[in-house]
Amino acid sequence: MTNETNNRMIAASPQQMAQQAQQLRRSCTAIIHSLDNIRTYMSQISSYWDTEGADMLKDIFIADTKEAESLGAGLQRRLTDLDQIILNYESAENTSQEEASTLPDSIFN
Repeated sequence: MTNETNNRMIAASPQQMAQQAQQLRRSCTAIIHSLDNIRTYMSQISSYWDTEGADMLKDIFIADTKEAESLGAGLQRRLTDLDQIILNYESAENTSQEEASTLPDSIFN
């Protein structure tokens, strides 16, 4: 499918969309993995939580961790939505190609 925007052509295909979705999926997985690593490291350094103001720091860390988990879950939902969009796009493209192939080659016959 092509579209003209500001004299530039934009082409999209289900394959391109799937590649971008896979790239996003890898990025999201890396972010979630990094968050898990941070959580693991923080639990291993118990002395960090024994300093003055440790309760406040721990609460901030927990709040930030929960917010990051929420963002990760939101990203996963968007990826699921993107997968559905790609399937719908592929279906619509296939249907339009099938219907176009049934049209006569010329209207002058």
